[in-house]
Amino acid sequence: MQAREPEVSDCRQRADLLRTEQMQIVVNGQTQQAPEKQTLAELLDYLGIDAARVAIELNGAIVRRDRWKETPVESGATLEIVQFVGGG
Repeated sequence: MQAREPEVSDCRQRADLLRTEQMQIVVNGQTQQAPEKQTLAELLDYLGIDAARVAIELNGAIVRRDRWKETPVESGATLEIVQFVGGG
């Protein structure tokens, strides 16, 4: 069985990802790199965080959940992401 040749679109997508500019942010006290031009919602997805049970503070201000899709994260931002844990 022969391996499938990557399609041109696959190669372009990979190249686009490699060219993505990175920004430096601080998440819960840890410096991290993340792709530039992301919203809070996109950043959560990038970080692999389930948005259903978190609260976010961006540069010292709590951001309401209904604003996450429109709130940009810029280089140098400081975020605190608090995950809610159930229990008794």
